[in-house]
Amino acid sequence: MKELPLAESEYRALSYSLIKVEFFATLSVAEMERILSYIKLFSFEAGETVFKQGGPADALFVVYEGLLTVRKKTWFFGSRTLAELKAGDFFGEMALLDRKRRSATVQAIEPSKLFALFTSDFDRVVSNNSLFLHEMKSIADRRKFENKSLA
Repeated sequence: MKELPLAESEYRALSYSLIKVEFFATLSVAEMERILSYIKLFSFEAGETVFKQGGPADALFVVYEGLLTVRKKTWFFGSRTLAELKAGDFFGEMALLDRKRRSATVQAIEPSKLFALFTSDFDRVVSNNSLFLHEMKSIADRRKFENKSLA
C-alpha cells in the first residue's frame, strides 16, 4: 500500500463517487467538502491485501481504479468469494459505525487505487451532525441484514 497525492482530477472523481455512496447522499455541499478534506488515496499492487478478515475496522474505502475480491473464510482451510469490486464500489463502511473486526478479506486482483476515509477522521466529520450519523446507522442496519442473507 502506498499513499498517493490527490490532484484535482482525483477530487472530481471522488466527489462523483461519494454522491453515489448511499451513506453520503444526505450531505450538504459544505459537509461533503469537509469529508473530502479527510480522504486519502492509496495504491495497491495485484495480490496485495487491503485488509484481512478479523483485522481492525479502521476505514471505509471507495474503489477509484482496479479490481478487488472480497473473500470470507469457511470451515477448515477454505474460503469463498463474496464479491468483486470495481471503480465506484465502496466497502468497509461498517468500520465507521460499529468498529467490529473485519468480516471478510479484501485483496487487489489487479493494480488498484482506493480512496480511504479513516474512522478517526469520520468521527470529526459527524461530531456536529447527528442527523447524518443517524442516517448512516439506518443504512448500515439494512446492509447488515442484506449481508446476513448472503451468508
